[in-house]
Amino acid sequence: MPLFITEKRKPVYPTVASELAAVARGAKTIAFFASDARELDDDLAPITKLALRSALVTTVAARGEGVDIFVHRAGARIAPLQKLLSASPWTFAREAQLGRLLGYSATQRAAWMAAERHAYAGYGGVTHYALVPAGKSPRTTKALWFTQRGKVIDLRAVRTIEPGLVMWRVALRGDTMVSQPQRLTSRGWR
Repeated sequence: MPLFITEKRKPVYPTVASELAAVARGAKTIAFFASDARELDDDLAPITKLALRSALVTTVAARGEGVDIFVHRAGARIAPLQKLLSASPWTFAREAQLGRLLGYSATQRAAWMAAERHAYAGYGGVTHYALVPAGKSPRTTKALWFTQRGKVIDLRAVRTIEPGLVMWRVALRGDTMVSQPQRLTSRGWR
C-alpha cells in the first residue's frame, strides 16, 4: 500500500454551470474563479456566457499576476470578498472565511477545511515531509526533507512506516518555516 496517494476531492459543484445555477437560485452567494491573466480569454468567455443566461452579474478584478472572476446576483456585496482575497498571508482561518463569504454550507465548509488541513501543512509555502527517529525533534535532527506535490498521505498506510520512525511535515518558503511542524498519527496530523 503506497503511503502517498493522489489527492481526489469531489467538488461541491462538478461543473461551472451547476455552480452558477446554485447562485441563480440563491443556494450560493457568489461563485468565484481565479484565472491566470494569460488564460483570461479562455476562462472568462464561457463563464460570462453561462452567467448571462441566468441574469447574473460578472465582475472581473485584477489581483497580482492573476484575475478574479466573481459571478453573483445583482446587489450582492463582493467588497468583503475582494478585501479578504487581497489579505496576506493566506491562512486556514482566511480559507474558512472565504467559504463562508462564498455561501457554502457549514457542512461543505467543514469537509473542505478538513481536506485542506490534511493536504497542506500551511499556506504560503510548500509542504515538506521527513521521517525522524521517534522521540527526536524535526527542528534539531538532521533529516532528509522531501515534497510530494499533488499527493496526500493515505492514513490507511500509516502502519507501513517503519517502527521507530515518525513522519513529520512543515510548510517551507525557501528555508523559512511558515507553519509549525506537525506529527503524523493514525488520526491525522497533530
